[in-house]
This record gives sequence, structure tokens and C-alpha cells, in this order.
Amino acid sequence: ERGEGTMEDIEILKEMCGYMAPGNTFCALAPGAAEPIQSGLKYFMDEFIEHVNHGCKYHKH
Repeated sequence: ERGEGTMEDIEILKEMCGYMAPGNTFCALAPGAAEPIQSGLKYFMDEFIEHVNHGCKYHKH
């Protein structure tokens, strides 16, 4: 919300979700926790990039 996100942060999210994939963790709940983030990145990547480059057009500081 502070407008400090970077493209590197998005790459870190992708990487962390990969670590939480089935078979990569002892916790059975981890894949389910990562799924909404993976779906958001898959289907709304343009919005993530827009926020990084130009901030949120709906929230003015």
C-alpha cells in the first residue's frame, strides 16, 4: 500500500510459491496457501506490473 513494490518482489513471490508446491514442503497446507498468489500472478500479471510502475490508481496517498 505504500507504493514501494518492485518487479523483483514479484519474482520473489513466484519463487516462494514454487517452494510451496506439492512435494516441496512438509506442510500439507502450504500448496493451498500459495495457490491464490499463483493464480493472481497468472491471471492478473498486468495489474501487478501496472501497480509497480505507476502505483494504484484507486488509492491516492
